[in-house]
Amino acid sequence: MYLLAADGTCLYGRINDAGSLIASAVFSEGAYNGDAEVCWYDREGTLYKRYQAVLDKDICVNSLSVEYEGVTYAGTLGEDGSIMEEQQEKVTQAGGVVYAYEVGGRRYLYQEGASRDTFRMDCETLGLPRLEIWE
Repeated sequence: MYLLAADGTCLYGRINDAGSLIASAVFSEGAYNGDAEVCWYDREGTLYKRYQAVLDKDICVNSLSVEYEGVTYAGTLGEDGSIMEEQQEKVTQAGGVVYAYEVGGRRYLYQEGASRDTFRMDCETLGLPRLEIWE
């Protein structure tokens, strides 16, 4: 379900067998532009992943905050959504890219099947569908 207010505030939600997703974002000028928060819940309704980011033309820019299973992670992004974080050799060799590190710790989050050269953190990575408004 998708709700879009006249001021560009939008809410998105979906439910499937694995759980649910609830998101809020700002949609203006034909794309997500502004603060976004995407929350993933398991079947029992327990929050297990929360993304907070700023989007510019559907791309996450500058920084990303992720709460995953109760641990907070932070990532640094380029203006084009590129990953600026130090990469772990074992992740790179396995065909993945590290996008966030635990705040004050050593753990990290990574995306499988991606390379630093081509991967961009965008709305779809967070769980928001690309949106096209027909008038």
